[in-house]
Amino acid sequence: TISYINGDSDPSRARTRINGTAGPTIAFDETRDWNTVTSLTTRLTLRSGTNSIEFFNPDGSSPDFDRIVVAG
Repeated sequence: TISYINGDSDPSRARTRINGTAGPTIAFDETRDWNTVTSLTTRLTLRSGTNSIEFFNPDGSSPDFDRIVVAG
């Protein structure tokens, strides 16, 4: 579950890289403003043990991330 803020008028996208390998692109809907945190639950495939998760957008901005919770 990713908690984020996206005060832009359009959804933002973020590409993911999981343990150095390209993952899915995630769309983040707009929030009411730049002070309202909302959350999105998505499924990513992780391995047992330590993992790295990278969010990026080479084509523009991404939302501001507040917290990421990984559940097994």
